[in-house]
Amino acid sequence: MVYQKIILIGQATIALNILKNLLEYRHFICVISYKPHNLCILKTFCQSNKLSYQSYEDSAPLSEFLYSLNSKTLIISANNNYIFPNNILSKTNLKIINFHNALLPLHKGVNAPIWSIYNQEKTTGITWHLVSCELDSGDIIIQKEIPLSPDINSFKLIQLLMELGLEAFLEIKQDLLNDTLSSTPMPKSLLNPHKSNDLPNSGFLEIEWEKEKISAFLRSMDSGGIMPKPKIHLCKMEYFIIKYSIDKPISGSILLSKNNIHMLLGGGGAR
Repeated sequence: MVYQKIILIGQATIALNILKNLLEYRHFICVISYKPHNLCILKTFCQSNKLSYQSYEDSAPLSEFLYSLNSKTLIISANNNYIFPNNILSKTNLKIINFHNALLPLHKGVNAPIWSIYNQEKTTGITWHLVSCELDSGDIIIQKEIPLSPDINSFKLIQLLMELGLEAFLEIKQDLLNDTLSSTPMPKSLLNPHKSNDLPNSGFLEIEWEKEKISAFLRSMDSGGIMPKPKIHLCKMEYFIIKYSIDKPISGSILLSKNNIHMLLGGGGAR
């Protein structure tokens, strides 16, 4: 290993599993969480294993810390919302790689699996890439592609892609640590990155859609709390879609069904 320091910045299971696969370098590792969840699994793991851990709620002190690094440092960004500023990216002693849960240059930005499902794409995958000044546009290190099941929801897809991301990381691990990785330029794209407040069809289901599109919309919004509850306009009223089922009836007080897709509605406020 040629690096004097390894920084892992991220959250969720992919960051944790990458950390577990780097424990042989524990004395070189510093783990960072940026705006972590209340029950941060990285923090708990680091405390249990006496690993260096830092948490930041604001970007400015984190940027100051990264800028202060003078040794040859590898930074691994995995499920991380911190945007590296240009003065960090210009430091020649830092090598920064990032995990993205889509086949870049498709679906740059956040919540990529949600858009893959909503767009009814046939395949999806993951990308490890170098971090550059333009968001999700650095040279590609490795990509892995899988078929996109027609019945998967975004919560399950997010988990599946994190597993695929770990698999890819283990393939590049030794070359990464030896600084012998090869990469290819990312193809250009005119598509704008997805923002955190972007929702498929602004979060509303259209009742005139065909079955396949209704299914894709509902499954894309079924994200385990990442996305808000989907909504629908009916008879000048706005409802939440609290629960749905495809090809299996459900019970409840306010039900809507179309093409054997069943939805339990709540709310009912005027538009």
